[in-house]
Amino acid sequence: MCVSKSTIAVTVVLLILGAIAWIPIVLGLGALAAVACLTIWVLVASLWLADVSPMG
Repeated sequence: MCVSKSTIAVTVVLLILGAIAWIPIVLGLGALAAVACLTIWVLVASLWLADVSPMG
């Protein structure tokens, strides 16, 4: 029982550390995705304005 309890404890600690380690990775990917989307929207808006302004 002692071995299984210790292995369970180690597994739980590793899972917690893994979850904590994933938080900044997920936040970083989310930030990159947000920046990419904003950049695409800015490019599309600037191209659209460039196309529309001479017409108007």
